[in-house]
Amino acid sequence: MGKTTSKSISLLTLGLVCALGVLGSMRLANRGFETNAATVQTHRRVYVYLDDALSYMNDTIYIHYWGGGEGSTWGSQPAMTIVLGDDFYGGMHYFDLPVYTTDFMISNGTSPSNEWEKSDDISIGSLFNGSNYLFAKILDATLGGTNDGRRNIEYVDFHSFSDGQAAAVLNHINSCSTSYAGGYNAWPQINDLFISHSTLNGSTVVTDEDRPDTTISDKCAYLQIWYNIDHGI
Repeated sequence: MGKTTSKSISLLTLGLVCALGVLGSMRLANRGFETNAATVQTHRRVYVYLDDALSYMNDTIYIHYWGGGEGSTWGSQPAMTIVLGDDFYGGMHYFDLPVYTTDFMISNGTSPSNEWEKSDDISIGSLFNGSNYLFAKILDATLGGTNDGRRNIEYVDFHSFSDGQAAAVLNHINSCSTSYAGGYNAWPQINDLFISHSTLNGSTVVTDEDRPDTTISDKCAYLQIWYNIDHGI
């Protein structure tokens, strides 16, 4: 079954879930969830995960980014946020990059001296391609070429999540944000990468960041409802 067909079926299913979750999402609004739209996109959230072969790398993964007039400094790279632990290919991480950033790479420390401690360059354009979103899988070392010894990159179209994994990712999506990266305006990315490909138990609890606990169904409904309102859908 092609991606388009499976997405259509998943979205129909999710639409039913969201319809059933409307009352729940309205309860969320009444329980203190902000409902002001994020009107200016300032950041984009990039996801990477380490292939199981890289689980020996440090738990803390650092990101170096550049392009668009704003970037990090080599030697003082910020740490990425871990979303899922070693149960998921050595760990999934994210970072919110300034929207005009063009490229980034990851490493297992600041100013690593060995090429095997670094990834190849990752193009933002490869992760954000219109309405199709991808994330980067960090593989074994490159052999030969300009970046001999660095870690190869595979651009991954989607991944089916378990209930616990979906809840963990949704936990890191604020119900509202001043940036599209981590608020409900990030709904299309989250849905395309993770939710629409997964068969989930909607009653699984999401321990929301700085918000009341909710469920997968209510959180997805809330994100989609306010995304649609913000975009006049």
